[in-house]
Amino acid sequence: MNIIKDMVPTTTLQLIHSQLVLSVAKTRGKRFTRKDKIVALGVYYYSQKAYKYLATILRLPSIRTLQRMLENFQMAPGFHEQVFTTLKHKVATMSELDKYCAIVFDEMAIKSEMCYSSKTDSVEGLEDFGILGRTKYVANSVVVFSIRGLKNKWKQPVGYFLTSGAINSNILNDLTHMCIRKLRDVGLIPKVLICDQWPNNRKFLKHVTRDSPIFTEKYPDRIYVVYDPPHLITNIRNHLERNTRSMGGGGVRLDYVVSFFEFDRSQSNRLAPKLTKKHIHIPAFKEMHVNLATQVISHTVAA
Repeated sequence: MNIIKDMVPTTTLQLIHSQLVLSVAKTRGKRFTRKDKIVALGVYYYSQKAYKYLATILRLPSIRTLQRMLENFQMAPGFHEQVFTTLKHKVATMSELDKYCAIVFDEMAIKSEMCYSSKTDSVEGLEDFGILGRTKYVANSVVVFSIRGLKNKWKQPVGYFLTSGAINSNILNDLTHMCIRKLRDVGLIPKVLICDQWPNNRKFLKHVTRDSPIFTEKYPDRIYVVYDPPHLITNIRNHLERNTRSMGGGGVRLDYVVSFFEFDRSQSNRLAPKLTKKHIHIPAFKEMHVNLATQVISHTVAA
């Protein structure tokens, strides 16, 4: 270990050391350090299949051991101070450009269920907005706030909130400003706000226009609004199915793509082999599948 300590990264050195120690330990006498478990947890969440394969080669913690480790980490609805504390230490080592980030929030449906938690002595499953309080309604949706670096490819969820139905636009406004303040307090510089085009989001951003796509100017730096590009692409494709647009002196219609597809699929050597029937006649519940939209309005089809 002394010979190779200057040749390999610290994490690799720790892994080699733990494998040497565990290789002579009995099956029920293995003891994994916290660092061992954190490394194992990272591999497990990248790919469970890969983790199970590596466990046949290396001495790794069992999946149940990793689950027990996570049980001690409570993540209640709201913005998590532990995350912001860790971010503050990380931000201290960043350059100015690395601190620029985007705030991304999205809502998704979840299964409705209420249960009693003995750890917190409370009923879980109700609508919960963290510091803004809870209600008596059963939650069926969750809103997640994440941040992502604009210069470097890093991302981090910072909080989530349980809601019954679509989140109220006034509450969403309060939560967004709260997130901005917390990010600025730890040294990050939010420059962009990204979300999809659900009605409540548009209501929340009703003051944002094409000529002035600014969410707020009350902070030292302006924060701009960008609708989620994948959703914009799917909306363009779905809009063309119902309407004709004028552009460059001509009409833009999905009928032209349909005619091309009918001609192309009868050829032995296809010009656009990715186009299939489901691209033209989209199955139920697949209107927002991004790959079906991008392949229809792609450069290949246009050419």
